[in-house]
Amino acid sequence: MERVMNDPYEGNLKTLLEISKEISSEEMWRVLKSMGERLDTSPERFSVEGKGIPALVYSMAVSEELISEAFSNLTEEELAILDKGIAFLLEGAEPEVEEEEFLRIVRKVERDRLYSAGVTIVSTMEENLDEIREEADTKENNRISTPIGYVVIGTKGDDEYLLGEGVIGVIDPGGNDLYKWMESSGITFVIDFSGNDTYIGEDFSLGGARFGISILYDLSGNDYYKGENFSIGSSYFGVGVLRDFSGNDYYEGDTCTQGAGVFGLGVLRDHSGNDTYRAAFESQAFGFTWGFGVLHDLSGNDLYYAGGKYLDYLRFKDRYLSLSQGFGFGMRPYASGGIGFLRDDSGNDVYFSDVFGQASSYWFSLGYIHDLSGNDVYQGWLYNQGAATHLCGSLLLEEKGNDSYYAKGVSQGCGHDLAIGMLIDREGNDSYIAADLSQGAGNANGIGILIDNSGNDSYTVTEAFGVYDNAQGYGNWRRDFGSIGILIDLSGDDKYSEPDRTNNRFYRGTNYGVVLDVETKEGGARD
Repeated sequence: MERVMNDPYEGNLKTLLEISKEISSEEMWRVLKSMGERLDTSPERFSVEGKGIPALVYSMAVSEELISEAFSNLTEEELAILDKGIAFLLEGAEPEVEEEEFLRIVRKVERDRLYSAGVTIVSTMEENLDEIREEADTKENNRISTPIGYVVIGTKGDDEYLLGEGVIGVIDPGGNDLYKWMESSGITFVIDFSGNDTYIGEDFSLGGARFGISILYDLSGNDYYKGENFSIGSSYFGVGVLRDFSGNDYYEGDTCTQGAGVFGLGVLRDHSGNDTYRAAFESQAFGFTWGFGVLHDLSGNDLYYAGGKYLDYLRFKDRYLSLSQGFGFGMRPYASGGIGFLRDDSGNDVYFSDVFGQASSYWFSLGYIHDLSGNDVYQGWLYNQGAATHLCGSLLLEEKGNDSYYAKGVSQGCGHDLAIGMLIDREGNDSYIAADLSQGAGNANGIGILIDNSGNDSYTVTEAFGVYDNAQGYGNWRRDFGSIGILIDLSGDDKYSEPDRTNNRFYRGTNYGVVLDVETKEGGARD
């Protein structure tokens, strides 16, 4: 965060590109390790004995000890207070603990040990997947007792499993299976090798961790995932991972789901297929205090939807809170926020959020989207598409494709209150539509930047919601110094809704805002 605030443009862009490279590693344990390091911890990878299922069981014993060490400085009463802190995230819930007391206890958690437990289990699982598959084929319909619970080995038929009540893990060799996952804590895992599977879970399920580690690997099939809060690759004081390797999949959850990290690490990675992601709130790459949430989709034409349940009653009667899709969120004014990072490698994708979303952030946090290719559509209402609010940073980086951006306001490269919000589109014929405080707008000493490198683009300031004069290179005067708004188009035959704006011109939007349309020889700068 310090790097972004000290060097708003270069710091923001370089941080996004570095994280994007780190989270793209094929080895998930390396992803988790780098995420932990970004949160100022030093996760270790502990070696384990044996091969196959015995090695996996041994790694759970090692990780159980690490988890115990992570919380060893806390009393039972303090652990109960941490559990109550979940209410800080759930809309409509009333926390039964004061913020200062809660954060005092949070500082006693040994996060290095906690993240090391996740790194150790995941690395052991991935290194031994072939051996685990072979053993599962020969040991069908088996039950292995471990010191922390039973591991069930299923069959190649259509099985039904219940995780909970003593069952902490399932290894299934094949079939179209049904998983029912009770609310859980500690260590839980599923490895499903094939089949069109259905996963139904409560809170803290389907790779949703609480005070521990929860891992779900599905290697093939068109799968259905439905969890509640803190599910589908999410965590609350732990490490949660869901990795789906193939198929057209459907993900549905409520709050803190689909790659959400809250005082922990949460990862959802989908390797292929046309997928649907549906959540209500604080999801789809969401990072809260001391948290890092990642959603990484490698291919397919995907739909991301966040909202539709919790009204933004402070501002509107008919709009919903999202806080999703690459969103960083802090505990204002008590604690800085985390990192939310959504990366989509390919496909023609649709992103929908309402209020707060799509590479945005709030209070000392970072929110990022890196979309590498495809003709994509972004639709939001307020605080979307590279919007940063209150001393934080955000960046939506689109590499290539003919993209469309729709928002009402405070979007498309907008920084508010000493924050830096950016939208950079590097290639394609793109369309930008918004009404106010958008398309390169700075407010209350913030910095807002929109840069389009190439293509024939259109920039529209719509009057559908009223007549505004605070978009496209807008910066105002506040608290005895200015805000900065910058819109730059580096090539192409571009269209502007403002009748006095044409190609290859420089305009001063306000005393602290500019619009620059130029034709570069290379068709736009890369960095």
